[in-house]
Amino acid sequence: MISRILGFAAALSGAVAGSQLPEFSQQYRQRLGGALQELEHVVNRFEQDATAVGLTVETALTELETADHELFKKRGISMRSHVSRYQQLSQQQQAFEELDPMLRPVALLQGYDKVTLDATWEAYEPAVPLNASGGIWAGASGFLGFLALFMPSKFLGLLFGRKAPNRSRSRIKNKPLDRISRVKDGRVRKI
Repeated sequence: MISRILGFAAALSGAVAGSQLPEFSQQYRQRLGGALQELEHVVNRFEQDATAVGLTVETALTELETADHELFKKRGISMRSHVSRYQQLSQQQQAFEELDPMLRPVALLQGYDKVTLDATWEAYEPAVPLNASGGIWAGASGFLGFLALFMPSKFLGLLFGRKAPNRSRSRIKNKPLDRISRVKDGRVRKI
């Protein structure tokens, strides 16, 4: 009985946790879009400035990074970091857009931006996704939660050879002889 209650609790906990994966990935995706929009503005402005003085973005970055003045070097390193992060976030957003909504948590697990993930986690508000994606993730996670608790106990039981006693036989064996009855010719008799 206790194992069934624990199994149910594990399945319920898994279902609740699993149902949050689509919601968390949705909130991450929204933050990703906002971060990408801000970086796009910075990168485009830098590209316009470089083009205005007859340089490519890469040439402008190299000139800044190799400048004599420390401020320009730091600015070049910082700008290269912005350009690199912009490219990474663009690729991740594209991966999110190409996937079915049900598989978006997988895209998050394959690669994420730590800054965006941390910000999402800090502001995350659990929600109950009332769509197929939330239901499927909840069901799969509930099943995995049940298996995570149930299967090790069954495996250990098999490994160490413990079997549950057959309760119907043990009841008959433990009954006093004067209480066991036999039906013969339609009449109940005590043995």
